[in-house]
Amino acid sequence: MARVALGIVLAAFLTLAAPAAAVICTIDAVPAATLLLPYFEVDLNNPNGLTTLFSVNNASATAILVHVVMWSDLSVPVLDFNIYLTGYDVQSVNLRDIIVNGNMPQTASAGQDPNDTISPHGALSQDINFASCTGVLPPPALPAFFTAHLQAALTGKPSAILKGLCAGQALGDNIARGYITMDTVNNCSLRFPGDAGYFAAGGSGDVTNQDVLWGDWFIVNSAQNFAEGGDLVHIEAAPGTGVSGAIPSDPATTTAGRYTFYGRYDAWTAVDNREPLATEFAARYLNGGPFSGGTSLLCWRDSKVNQGPFTCPATPGVRPAWYPLGQEGIVIFDEQEHPVVPQTFPFSPQPPTGSLTPCPAETQRVQVNGASFPVPFSFGWLFMDMNTTVAAAGNNPPVDPAAAQAWIIYTLASNGHFGVGIDAIRLDSACAASHFVPGSVFSSLRFKKDVEDMGGASDGLMQLRPVTFRYQPVYDDGSNVMQYGLIAEEVAKVYPGMVDYDSTGKPLALRYNFLDAMLLEQVQKQHAKIDEQAARIEAQQRQIEELTRRQATVETLARQLEQLERTVKAQREAAAGQQQSSKK
Repeated sequence: MARVALGIVLAAFLTLAAPAAAVICTIDAVPAATLLLPYFEVDLNNPNGLTTLFSVNNASATAILVHVVMWSDLSVPVLDFNIYLTGYDVQSVNLRDIIVNGNMPQTASAGQDPNDTISPHGALSQDINFASCTGVLPPPALPAFFTAHLQAALTGKPSAILKGLCAGQALGDNIARGYITMDTVNNCSLRFPGDAGYFAAGGSGDVTNQDVLWGDWFIVNSAQNFAEGGDLVHIEAAPGTGVSGAIPSDPATTTAGRYTFYGRYDAWTAVDNREPLATEFAARYLNGGPFSGGTSLLCWRDSKVNQGPFTCPATPGVRPAWYPLGQEGIVIFDEQEHPVVPQTFPFSPQPPTGSLTPCPAETQRVQVNGASFPVPFSFGWLFMDMNTTVAAAGNNPPVDPAAAQAWIIYTLASNGHFGVGIDAIRLDSACAASHFVPGSVFSSLRFKKDVEDMGGASDGLMQLRPVTFRYQPVYDDGSNVMQYGLIAEEVAKVYPGMVDYDSTGKPLALRYNFLDAMLLEQVQKQHAKIDEQAARIEAQQRQIEELTRRQATVETLARQLEQLERTVKAQREAAAGQQQSSKK
């Protein structure tokens, strides 16, 4: 018995110690082939002001290369570099060091670091040579003209490197903004994700499918003694190789036309094999009380366009062609579930007026109850459907052109004390975007099949029995109010598809929303009958009027005939009287 108990305990410890496994199309914090820092900001005016730090970590004993790309807030790539990680290695990066000072992260593989002083490795860590990194690692400091390019490109100003074109929004506060992607690679690459050769089948291009990266991020403001942070976004590749072995192939990440994370850069062929992010989110907001700094959202969006530099400045509705991004819907709830649904439009670019556009760029920080995102409550939560159809993206992704992956972090701040960054709850995946907004149902033909007229399907409504009732105390909310509805068991006999069943197959609940279309069909039928009856009544009325007219004519003729008869009779009597007088 003791041995059995000991075996159970050991099994439990082994289970706890086993490497984390993830599910494709469910973004979770497990080792991945791609990491996303969805938003960064660096204050260029104040050396002690805002800056962003992140770390990239290797969860495996095998040495790896990581290719890092820095993007503007309108998704123009402005810098790329490589990081070498020994087994179980970690590399921290302060973006102020790069953007302001030009100091690049110093790493090197064994071939460029024979004395093991640049990237030293531990007893459990592999350290190998990547020959392609010779002359690339360790990287030199960036020259002044290139840091000037970064600072201009990331603040929406013309860049000499970009031949006088722009890469981002000009918000006028001299804060560099953008986002970072990190991919496992085979070689020290200087290519961007949109370049030929960066992706190839099965991770055979520059990019590999090694699901071994993990990391975190922090936005720090030393001047205000304030910081916030969280996990990087971990994006798995499938098929891939993870810490615990092979990750099998998945149709969602291998089928051409499906939505993958880098789909816009590989012509939607799914050759990147990366799972996409979510499209719908739930996020809390707290503005007041202990959270004197309020709530802000860090929004990352996918325009689905491979964006290049553009003529300055960025102008809504003009350039870039997709800017500003819209969304299918936002619902603002307070803590008593009172909803407010602002006007939004499910296409991009959004019209210049009349709609709420809180996250118009590919990445941004937006203050909840600020100028761009007013809310009528101090506390509550947000339902955000970030899907959008982008004209400039064409009919893409082919599987669902209205889908648009995104990532939302909500940060809760107490000025001068603390801040916390929390990933918004993901309500779906772009693998199969939901397109749902509370209070509305998306009903486009493109989402449907087997469409037919309802015909007589609604005739069974007359067999249903409307009832009044009260819930049993154990199921009541304490109000004990009179309820109005139907009985699921009775409805199941007429419309089984309108009923939700429990795990034992017993009727549990009703899909009352089905009644809307069925009642409409019955109303239309009744309206058709009423129209038919009205037409008959109108025709009968015309017949009556015609008969009445004819009867009036007959009556007139009868009176005239009667008058004529009296006249003739009088004339005859007069004539007869004259004849008698003549005889006398």
